[in-house]
Amino acid sequence: MNKFSNNIIAEGLVKKIDSISGKTGSLDSGLKGLASYLKPKGFNAKNLKLLTPSGLNPENKASAKAFTNYLKEKILEDINSSTLISGFPIAGVDGTLSRIKKYNFTGKTGTLNNITTLTGIYKGKKTLIATLMVKTKNKNFSKLHKIRESFISKLGSL
Repeated sequence: MNKFSNNIIAEGLVKKIDSISGKTGSLDSGLKGLASYLKPKGFNAKNLKLLTPSGLNPENKASAKAFTNYLKEKILEDINSSTLISGFPIAGVDGTLSRIKKYNFTGKTGTLNNITTLTGIYKGKKTLIATLMVKTKNKNFSKLHKIRESFISKLGSL
């Protein structure tokens, strides 16, 4: 799902998880459950607003710090992290990061209108967990992707 950003599957999973937990299996109920799950993990009313689980709504909001902390927690716990990380695209290899140079970076991307995002793990001299969220007046997807690639390449110099 994360390699190619399958938004329909993201919505279906939220509904299914909600129904398995004995609730209605609706998108609204599932989003409330997802927000409740994320709250103790650093997301709160100030840095999280979910209207769709796929990220396709420009009103969705989440902070870069919360994403980075969540990913760090998952990796440090090593609970489900191998599954989580293996589901992310690999720079220069597959998914939404296949068209950039091959870096030692595995992460999740997102682009909507004039916003580009990236969160993931860079393994070089140091292992870094990083998140980028950029809003720009430029709506050219090619330039937005170059911003992400530049960010990943600069991680190697840290």
